Amino acid sequence: MHKVRRVVVPLIWFFAVVDLVLFLGVVHREWFSSLLIRDFLWVVWDAISLWSGRAITIAGVLVPILVYLFKKRWPMERTWKETVTSLSGKFSVWCERAWIVFPIFGILLVAAVVLTYVLCTKHPQFTASASAVLITPDGSELYVITQDSQKSGKVVRFDATTGKEKLGVIDVGGTPDRMLAGPRSGYVYVLDVQNARVTVLNPNHSIREVIQSRGKISTSMVITPDERKLYISNQQPSPHATITVIDLVKKEHPAHPIDGFNCPMGLGILPDGSKLYVATQCGSGHDPVFVVDTRTDKIVHSIQDFAVGGEVAVAGTNLRVYVSRSNFFRLDRMNKNRIEEPARISAIDPARDESVNAETINDGGSALTVSPDGQYFFFSTSTSIEILNTETQKRSSIGVGSAATGIAVGRPDLSSSSLVLYAWLPEQNRIFFTGLDGLLP
Repeated sequence: MHKVRRVVVPLIWFFAVVDLVLFLGVVHREWFSSLLIRDFLWVVWDAISLWSGRAITIAGVLVPILVYLFKKRWPMERTWKETVTSLSGKFSVWCERAWIVFPIFGILLVAAVVLTYVLCTKHPQFTASASAVLITPDGSELYVITQDSQKSGKVVRFDATTGKEKLGVIDVGGTPDRMLAGPRSGYVYVLDVQNARVTVLNPNHSIREVIQSRGKISTSMVITPDERKLYISNQQPSPHATITVIDLVKKEHPAHPIDGFNCPMGLGILPDGSKLYVATQCGSGHDPVFVVDTRTDKIVHSIQDFAVGGEVAVAGTNLRVYVSRSNFFRLDRMNKNRIEEPARISAIDPARDESVNAETINDGGSALTVSPDGQYFFFSTSTSIEILNTETQKRSSIGVGSAATGIAVGRPDLSSSSLVLYAWLPEQNRIFFTGLDGLLP
């Protein structure tokens, strides 16, 4: 038994280190994915220093008081060397006791297996693109920005169970254009395109805060899965505009720009938050899609010939970045004849950051969004809402009679697996509402 304990004790130290590394890996992936590992470790160190300092301070006050209360005397003063020696002696005694050593080893071993499983098992969280239509995180309400409400600076609330009963409005001021929900907080972020600001709404519809984006003519926004950063695209000043990066963690919300874009438009982010995709215009018929590393906020790649870039959505089990493109004219190789390029939706493989021409969706579309699991990609045409199964490449169509300016897909009943689709049809001045059971391709 003694020899067994001699083997188990070193393994306890080994698995303690392994568990710590695995635990930090899980925490980084789930809550700090937009930070570099070194920055994350500094955050961890700061937290450990802060709370250990507090614990030592509290213990230094409470322990003497408790000793005095129970033993009617003050504890003996010890130097730090005496304290370390005492603890080391106790630890050596514990290591000789089988009923302590083996349970600890078992717990650490099981923890290593569980943490490895969690770290290796990916559950991608797909975030819908910023839109004029949004299902609240609890699924009970629908927020809509209409042409009239935009002019008056309001967001209209509807009952999600019917899609028709108006519950009231939220006065955010300015010119609200599109919204997205925080993946962790449940806050709703409302982008003001003219005043370059974001209004953050609480679940009770009150205004939590207003964040200035410091840009000009904002076009879109996206938030990292850990909800630490908010990216806002600014169309102006043309043709060399910026992406504003806002720190959502610090109370004062410091911001910094990313330069090097020609009129950035739509934004899309991968489910793990590692890369940001920026569709652009003002690129003389060769408008690129820029790829930004969200951990460094640097442009790492550009994918040429995506004119004229509009909206961006990320979907698919085998990830795809979809970019809506408007029709435009270009000159032939002799620079004499004008050639019309039709509207389309192009696909990008983010693993290689290359265009996937075989998956181009002809005729184009707008109001791009995805299902919560990322399997289905939705977009609006002039008369219908199209649904693409990204796994099988099959499509289905729902005729609505006119174009939608915003589409939201989700589960009003969070306990149900059934999906519901809402779309704002401005020409008809109504919300289109349908269940998707049996309609998905």
